Amino acid sequence: MNLQIRYYIIVVLFLTLIYLKYENFCDKKKIEMMSNTDTIINQLDKKYGNDIQSIRKLSQIVLKLQGKDNQDKKNTLTIPYNVRIEGNLTLEGTLAYLPKGSIIEFTGKVAPIGWNICDGTKDGKIDKSIPDLRERFIVGYKSKSEYNKIGNTGGTNVQKITIDNIPSHSHTIKIDGEHTHNISLGRYKDRRGSINNPWKGNSRRTINGGTEYTKYAGNHSHGGNVVKTGDNTPYDNRPPYYVLMYIIKK
Repeated sequence: MNLQIRYYIIVVLFLTLIYLKYENFCDKKKIEMMSNTDTIINQLDKKYGNDIQSIRKLSQIVLKLQGKDNQDKKNTLTIPYNVRIEGNLTLEGTLAYLPKGSIIEFTGKVAPIGWNICDGTKDGKIDKSIPDLRERFIVGYKSKSEYNKIGNTGGTNVQKITIDNIPSHSHTIKIDGEHTHNISLGRYKDRRGSINNPWKGNSRRTINGGTEYTKYAGNHSHGGNVVKTGDNTPYDNRPPYYVLMYIIKK
């Protein structure tokens, strides 16, 4: 009985040894096969499809995003699909159709990101590069005129008319030659009395009416003054307006 058990043990050990030798031989073949790079890529392609190629292109995409692609002199990143950005987008460079320094009208009171209110300040400090357009109209540039420099200002909200604003004119008084003035007399009666009582007397005088004339006085003139009028109230010459906020691209 003991011999039989020993025999079985020897057989099991022998079979186990053969199995281990075989597994070792298979693993060695697999390792030799996987040591080839192309074989590894082919095996990975079978399982992961095009993912490997996408991973290889990641480095090229990173270079383009960083503007370090030597093959592309313009450092241009082309996105063939639509782009949706749910958060804020801040442009530190220039925008092709809206360059730095562009001024537009805005309906809000707070400038959006990337813009500055045209109030002559930047970050709370006076900045000459930002115009103060509060309560101002914009006039187009023109050389050889008073609008020949960007940043020129002028004009007032109200205006007073002075003697310099009135067109040249004169006031005349007509001078006539030697002439007379006629006087029409009506018909009336009076009594001739004494100095103390002119209405008591025996004689009467009757004037039947007619026309009498003044004597000639020769050439002469009549003087006079023009009376002042008005109260110098200023007037507003602005057209109808609508208020908006001017903002400038940073």
